[in-house]
Amino acid sequence: MDKNKYLHEISKKRQVQKKLNDIYIWSTLVSLTFEGIENNQQILEKIKEFKVPSKIRGKQVRRKSDDLIETIHHARSSEIYMALIVFVISLIEPILLEIAELTLLYDNRRLKIKPKGAESKLDYDTIVDCGNYNEVLTTIISKYTSAVSYSTPKEQLEYLQKILSIKIDEDVWNDWVEIKATRDLIVHGSGIINDVYLNKAGDSARGKKGQQIVVDDKYFEKVIVVGKSLIGQIVSQIVKEEKNKIDDSAN
Repeated sequence: MDKNKYLHEISKKRQVQKKLNDIYIWSTLVSLTFEGIENNQQILEKIKEFKVPSKIRGKQVRRKSDDLIETIHHARSSEIYMALIVFVISLIEPILLEIAELTLLYDNRRLKIKPKGAESKLDYDTIVDCGNYNEVLTTIISKYTSAVSYSTPKEQLEYLQKILSIKIDEDVWNDWVEIKATRDLIVHGSGIINDVYLNKAGDSARGKKGQQIVVDDKYFEKVIVVGKSLIGQIVSQIVKEEKNKIDDSAN
């Protein structure tokens, strides 16, 4: 991979920032729509039955107005943001690994920097199955990025900064780690703060053991800001570093 293609592919990763903006915009519209329905008794009185997924074709359920108001309130105050946080992280996490993969493909010498837990040696069968040198490289890179995905946040930060030759803002990274810990708590712990969350989030933890983690519109706004900042910082520093190399070589 030559420098121009590398920089082009790295720069494309900024597109997720627009995606995050779009998610924030439509989620705000959804919340406003829910609020409008919640405060419109006329609409609530008209909507009594709802078709729901079921093995029984055409199954419908009834909801009283008060029950419907409660359902909408929970959705727009917290539940929609819980779902969106899981979605947003699913967009950002792969990009971090994709940036690492592109960098290792671009500069194979950085493969000498081995992430913790990764096997850099390949057995004979694996090498024989590879059709060419590039396939050998991509196999090693795949093993590296897989190891990174299971590393601790501290190990991930150290590895990414080394191979990318950048410095990630510590506050942004700590916020990112806490956001991922919140995601794990939503998915695996029903949003109730436990020891696993406290250990992952560290000093950035947002509550005490046994408390319900707060996930509302303000927190979701922070998630968007942190996601955009993290990717923006990484991409900007990589592009700047590579362009400086071009200028230095020209001089």
